[in-house]
Amino acid sequence: MTLILLMRSRSVAAKILGFFILLSCFPGLISSAIVTLDSLEIFTTHEWFKIKPTVYFKCAGENKTILPDIKAKHTLYTFRGEESWQPLTNFTNTKCKRCGFYEQDILEKDDVFEEWEFCPSDFYNPDRNYVRFKDKEFNATFSCLDCIPNVTGEQFIIT
Repeated sequence: MTLILLMRSRSVAAKILGFFILLSCFPGLISSAIVTLDSLEIFTTHEWFKIKPTVYFKCAGENKTILPDIKAKHTLYTFRGEESWQPLTNFTNTKCKRCGFYEQDILEKDDVFEEWEFCPSDFYNPDRNYVRFKDKEFNATFSCLDCIPNVTGEQFIIT
């Protein structure tokens, strides 16, 4: 009886070990690439009244991230990636996400600064930054240190 239990536990341990080895061959299945906001400047607000805006970032299917520091237009806000509301999102594979900046509206539907397809391949610069500029709306810089371009430059790897 003891011999059978010992053999079964070795079999289970071998299967678990094999499973983890298999998963390590596909790093995008386990890890994710964290995206942080480095800087943001808004050029307009969409409210009719002279109140401080509530700006947030959101990707489709994810929770919105309110940016509490953003209170005035034409002010450059810089961040360290350590703020309580960071990271903004993460990539678990090379697929793009529909994301955007929005302003909460008191009376109507929230206003849209811009929505776009946000992709790991946007971070192709050596410093792994991505700048998104929308004329008369905003200028934002994002970082994704784990978005690493492949040697061929055609495909991105999530580490």
